Amino acid sequence: MILKLSLKNRIVVVSIRNQPELQLTIARFAGEVNYARGDSFRVVSGMDSVSVTIDSKNLSKLDSKLPKQAVLKKLGNLAEIVVDMASEDMPGVISAITAELAMNDVSIIQLSTVGPGRIIILTNERDAMKAYQSLEEMSKAT
Repeated sequence: MILKLSLKNRIVVVSIRNQPELQLTIARFAGEVNYARGDSFRVVSGMDSVSVTIDSKNLSKLDSKLPKQAVLKKLGNLAEIVVDMASEDMPGVISAITAELAMNDVSIIQLSTVGPGRIIILTNERDAMKAYQSLEEMSKAT
């Protein structure tokens, strides 16, 4: 089921008002992210807000580009666990993963799928090792 796990700390999620002029600002910021160095950058757009997930070291750069009134919320002290699956066609896999984390008292802050067979889970840094270890044990059992 689980092919590979990776864990990264010092992640921040910034919720921003969804306004046309801010979309261009976010796109420009994306060009400054150093993907070759492994920096995180994801954008999820909703009706009223846009969620930007970045490394905490890039937060001041993003803040400098956004009007203060555009920022709705910042969630810091997060970690991301990337779960690479052996196959993208595995019914119930997200349910199994979330149940495993719930049984180990891990709060999921955000969960998303990226491409076939990859799941990204954001949790509080204090729960990160517990989450990683429980998923590692789950991967050995299957």
